[in-house]
Amino acid sequence: MNQINITPKDISRIFWELIYGTEENFSPLDRANLLNTISKLDILRYQEIADESSQAEVRLHYNETTGSTTPAQAIGLYYITKYFRPLRVIEIGTWIGKSTVSIASAIDTYSQAGEIVTCDVTNDIKIPFEGKTKITQFPKQDSNQMLQQLSGTYDLVFIDGKIMHKDIPLLKNLITPKTIFVIDDFEGLAKGVENVSILRDKIDLLKSHYLIMPPNEKILNDHRFKTTSTTAVIVPMKTFTLAVSH
Repeated sequence: MNQINITPKDISRIFWELIYGTEENFSPLDRANLLNTISKLDILRYQEIADESSQAEVRLHYNETTGSTTPAQAIGLYYITKYFRPLRVIEIGTWIGKSTVSIASAIDTYSQAGEIVTCDVTNDIKIPFEGKTKITQFPKQDSNQMLQQLSGTYDLVFIDGKIMHKDIPLLKNLITPKTIFVIDDFEGLAKGVENVSILRDKIDLLKSHYLIMPPNEKILNDHRFKTTSTTAVIVPMKTFTLAVSH
């Protein structure tokens, strides 16, 4: 008898089709409003620079060399959050807050008691968010400095920075077997690939989790995205069930 071989790519494709399938409860207007909101955050990249010529130089620098959360990633984070419904979220790598606002906006749709803690070692930008979800920023602090100040457990960890080995013991005390990890920059030799390697090697709980690869171009095109996404997800194996109908 021939066997049916299901590859990691197959699982990842099914996962993203389910995640993006939640858009049936997300109207085109809602989608446009979220993308418009996060696009306005671009100004925060150079808000503290008074000289207009210097602002122009910084704009050129960021446009050429610095990435930010793409529309596909922002909506993906929104859908992931809305699908799994976390209440407490850790974010490592605030930058200008696009991912923070995407996650917080999703939490606002199902809870008035959500919380995100987020750090960025490079800046102290204040995120202009007026929703219900509480955003606690740790400006100009690295992941280790922030993690040392946290307590309790968290439902989702979003990593858009570089994990340090000394972060691991702290993370272990802040997660449960149900905690989901979302990792940005998972491609090639980018930092996300190394982050996943460290997490899966050092945190025993994640040995019972499954790595979901970023959505492929076809899935993104099917859902009207012209941008790419390098977002990977580490989810508990128990997330998957086999539904059999007779």
